[in-house]
Amino acid sequence: MLIGMTEIYDKNFAESECTRIFKMFDSDGNGYIEYEEFLAASVDKKKLLSEKNLKATFKMYDEDDSGTIDKKEI
Repeated sequence: MLIGMTEIYDKNFAESECTRIFKMFDSDGNGYIEYEEFLAASVDKKKLLSEKNLKATFKMYDEDDSGTIDKKEI
């Protein structure tokens, strides 16, 4: 990523921007971007957390259609 950015921006800006982006992805701060962190950063949260998707997910867990999710259903 840094190499590509240095072709567009000056080296100092590219390095600081890469560091900033890396820190945003590295949510546990361990210096690595794990697969789960990459996925979380890549997902369009507006689409994922739409009311339609949240209702569908809730219904998936609410097996007895009671309007609540209990321990057995999880």
